[in-house]
Amino acid sequence: MKNFPIPTNEKQRLQAVYDYNLQEHDKDEELEVFANAASLICNAPIALVSIFDENYQVIKANCGIEVDIVPRQQTICQFSLMEEEILVIDDVTKFEPAKNIAGVKAANIQFYAGVPLIDDNGNALGTLCVNDHYPRTLDEKQRNLLIQLGKNITKLLVSKKRKKDASYFQNIYKISNNLIGVADINGVLKSINPAFKEVLGIKDKKTIITENFLDFVSEKDKKKVNTYLSNLKNNTDSINFKCLMYSPESQEEKLVEWYTRSNLKIDNEIFFFGRDITLENSKKVELENSERKFRNFFNSSLGLMTIHDLDGNILSINKKGLESMGYSENEAKDLNLKKIIPKSNQKEYQTYIETILSKKQDSGLMSLIKKDGTLTYWLYSNILDKDNEGNPVVMSTAVDMTQRTLLERDLNRVRQLLDHTYEVANVGGWKYDLIQQKLIWADTTKKIHEVEPDYEPNVETALNFYEAKSSYPKIKKAFKDAIEKGIEYDMELQIVTQKRKTI
Repeated sequence: MKNFPIPTNEKQRLQAVYDYNLQEHDKDEELEVFANAASLICNAPIALVSIFDENYQVIKANCGIEVDIVPRQQTICQFSLMEEEILVIDDVTKFEPAKNIAGVKAANIQFYAGVPLIDDNGNALGTLCVNDHYPRTLDEKQRNLLIQLGKNITKLLVSKKRKKDASYFQNIYKISNNLIGVADINGVLKSINPAFKEVLGIKDKKTIITENFLDFVSEKDKKKVNTYLSNLKNNTDSINFKCLMYSPESQEEKLVEWYTRSNLKIDNEIFFFGRDITLENSKKVELENSERKFRNFFNSSLGLMTIHDLDGNILSINKKGLESMGYSENEAKDLNLKKIIPKSNQKEYQTYIETILSKKQDSGLMSLIKKDGTLTYWLYSNILDKDNEGNPVVMSTAVDMTQRTLLERDLNRVRQLLDHTYEVANVGGWKYDLIQQKLIWADTTKKIHEVEPDYEPNVETALNFYEAKSSYPKIKKAFKDAIEKGIEYDMELQIVTQKRKTI
């Protein structure tokens, strides 16, 4: 056997030492009586109560020797940690593993008896030992008494931990915002914490103990909760449920999520741990309603609404948008903007992504290819957002501008043709906006009247270009009639002369 033997559960043993808060290198006055008792029972001059951490034997109480801490490998007690009840060495000088330990030689220890301090989980926390300066032994009675002393020391250490835990739980019990209560097997409350009263809005200072838990359950849920409690009475270990709790004083209902556990095998008790989720549930319902409204709005929108990631993958698309593009819901799962944008616009797509990333939004006109190959045009307004996992996504809304775009292109072509025709035929035109009260001349009109391209006429200056006796009265009357009728007036002028024009 080598020095410093390690128990098979060493990691668990060390954790227990820390859990019992025994790792401090200090003395414990309550343990001194056990050291003195061990010395008297065994008629030994030296007795120690010690705890073993990872590297040291920490002396918690001592009799007959002044010592505080010893390196673990320099102790005989390290071997007692490996025993189930007691280790007795009649002659240490003949005990091979310990006879060469320097500390043992220096203290002239020739007799040793030690018992391990083992808790209920099988962890050897430390030892109770007696030593003498000459070889000897213990009789059966002394052995049994030493073992009993060790067990009592362990109980004391465990009880200290339990008292401390009880103190912690008592504080938690008092200051917790959650509802905590204990009831008997029939649901009659035996103990409740202050939050129980506060959450249920009970202002009366009188205790509600001896009242039944069901008395505070809303009539809407009473039958359901009664079934749960019956299951607990039938040896179900634990049941979790939500129910409406009712306060007779405030006449308010609170939604509480309960965690219950039975203790029927020991004390015939039921533990209640509740969490007021009224506000949380209200917000959840509000959020669900908001999401439902958004989803309905999203799906019923007449335009194209999509959510896509920065790689162009379309994560969601509304029903009308799918119909407009000619795709089914199953096909929508594989849609990507890069695939439905014309190849000639791929550079513009990359610019769009860069703009979204830098400005967090973008708008404009984009062209998309429908499933049948038709080219469509959409006026979009997009913003950058995040999904539930925090990944960037783009929220997009778009209006179908295909017909308008095609009509505008046709109109532009017609206008270009008319402008060319007017120029060749030496025909000019003008238009008067009754709302803005603004006169607009065509370019050919400005050329005919020999004015600059940026010339902006008004009614008076425009009329002055015509002959006072013949054309001027006709033009003025036409303007007056148009204004009285409240219509927009359009008129084409065919110029006959170069300087003074006639209609």
